[in-house]
Amino acid sequence: MFRLAKVSCFLFSLLLLFTSSHVISQGLPTADGVIQSSEYENKVIVKEGMYELYWTIDESKGIIYFGIIGYTSGWIAIGIDPSSVMKDADMYFGFVDNGQEIAKDAYSTGTYGPHPEDTELGGSNDILSFGVSEESGKTIFEFSRKLNTGDNYDKVLKDEGTNFIWALGSGDDWTKKHDVGVGAFTINLYSKQTNTILEPSTSQKGTSSIIGFLGITTILLATVIFIKSRFKLSP
Repeated sequence: MFRLAKVSCFLFSLLLLFTSSHVISQGLPTADGVIQSSEYENKVIVKEGMYELYWTIDESKGIIYFGIIGYTSGWIAIGIDPSSVMKDADMYFGFVDNGQEIAKDAYSTGTYGPHPEDTELGGSNDILSFGVSEESGKTIFEFSRKLNTGDNYDKVLKDEGTNFIWALGSGDDWTKKHDVGVGAFTINLYSKQTNTILEPSTSQKGTSSIIGFLGITTILLATVIFIKSRFKLSP
């Protein structure tokens, strides 16, 4: 009876240990290329849902976990704190090439690129973990890095508004220009974000074009009327 009680106590202790470990492990995202519901603490959506950014910060360890969903079967990327367009952006690319998951830690040296890997510039690859998957016309890219990597080609992520750029490519050659989508937004990674960041929709752009066309037409008609009245031209 005593031996049975000891065994039961031992099994109960193992169960508690497993449960505690399981809860702790679920507290932070896992970079496996699959974004689960409520896996990340923060989320923003841009370009009418074409691009989704998720993140969680573990301040105790100084690590940030990113998750990205891009609606393309090619590469997806995010750039942090560019000085002008793309220049000086701390960039991360994720894609699947012939079944192999690939992540790039890069840096844009020019206004419109190129963006070689940090290691080519004398820096280091500071991606701690990553996972990439492609399915149903979308690519999912998860990765983690330190808030301050100490690398000259990585930006320090601070408690302040930070400018981001993003891009999607149709293929797996990450050095080629984006041809699916591109955009920019500003957020504070340390502030709770569950909002949607809107960019001009197709209908809004179409409306602007129509207004522009009507404006030009009005100017042309006014010009014709002026000429006819000035020179007294018959109809």
